[in-house]
Amino acid sequence: MSEFDRIDKFFKPLSGVGANNLQDDVAHIPPYVISTDTIVQGTHFIGDEKPITLAQKLLAVNLSDVASCGGKPYGYTLNICVPKGTTDKWFAEFAEGLKIVNDKYNLQLLGGDTVSGGENIVLSATIFANEPKNNPYRGNAKIGDVVCLLGKIGGGVFGLKSARGEINNKKLLEYYQIPEPNVIEAISINSYINASIDISDGLIADLNHICKASDVGINLNINDIPLVDEIKKYVDEYDDFYEMILQGGDDYVVAITVSQDSVKQVQQEMDNIGKKLYIIGEVINDTNNVRVFDKSGIEKRILKKGYEHK
Repeated sequence: MSEFDRIDKFFKPLSGVGANNLQDDVAHIPPYVISTDTIVQGTHFIGDEKPITLAQKLLAVNLSDVASCGGKPYGYTLNICVPKGTTDKWFAEFAEGLKIVNDKYNLQLLGGDTVSGGENIVLSATIFANEPKNNPYRGNAKIGDVVCLLGKIGGGVFGLKSARGEINNKKLLEYYQIPEPNVIEAISINSYINASIDISDGLIADLNHICKASDVGINLNINDIPLVDEIKKYVDEYDDFYEMILQGGDDYVVAITVSQDSVKQVQQEMDNIGKKLYIIGEVINDTNNVRVFDKSGIEKRILKKGYEHK
């Protein structure tokens, strides 16, 4: 079974009030929204990263989930599993990374657990954010909505290539190791958003979640999708460049749908905080399907939708 089939079969029947049938990455327990995420050595990071970097990535991927609903971060609990013999120096550097994010977002550690055992590092955090006035559930997309991104994508998949030594690009490596979630952007425009999700498993895969939850389709213009500047130099080196961008994860950029009447105001709000809104497509009357077109109106066939845990 796929990751999401498994969730549907085994865990949705156990969900309760605030979980919204496990359709979103956050639970709504007023006055908080709550989300949890785990990163595992060999899956979400290589294993040779510095502890100060791992701490920042762990909190960034959790912050991205609450950013998707426009929640203002408050605090988090932490669970750490490391191999036996992990030194106090490792923990000191890890705590230093936590403090960097704490100071940046005014966060506080609320509790947690540390254990040792196994061969790989497993890190998990549960983050609490103040519930926004508007809850942009994935199931709230409306036909005619404009689909937008709050940042550029592609740095995740190419940053992973740098981490693996396939390319040599320090900026992309930093992008992969320490993402910058759209926390401030999402808070600023929260009242205008209909549906929202953060791009962690790939643009197509994550937008498909909105389609499924809202029973709509989405058409994208591939030429309007904003690319991280550093990856543009690789366009001609990879025949499947755009497929990689559409399928690759680890971008932690928020995708939203807003009504056409609200787009200009959303653009203005983003301008006010020195950020840019990227319009990439529209919500259409279709069934659970993301379609991608080039500038000539020709549809690009995307075989693999994105990353799933098996």
